[in-house]
Amino acid sequence: LLGGTNWAWGGARGVGSGFGGFQVPGLPQQLASFQLSGGRGATADSLFVLNFGGNDVFALETGDMGGLTAEQFSALYVANMTFAVQALAAAGARDIVVMGGP
Repeated sequence: LLGGTNWAWGGARGVGSGFGGFQVPGLPQQLASFQLSGGRGATADSLFVLNFGGNDVFALETGDMGGLTAEQFSALYVANMTFAVQALAAAGARDIVVMGGP
């Protein structure tokens, strides 16, 4: 928020925002913030780490899936992660690590 290049938020989900009633930007919102910043830092020598999934598993366990079925929720998680990797690559990123996927 103060001009750095770390877009991570604790409690975020790969599917969207919010966990346990605390609203934080999820993967789609974090990616949009990065893109709105002009994608600064999307250079070929940067390392991008997408570490989502833990909070999404908690959502599946508690049923806090925003009215989606487990299958819909899981498919949206995969779609969001795929889109994020593609968007980062299109912005110039070469090294992208995806971890934490359930």
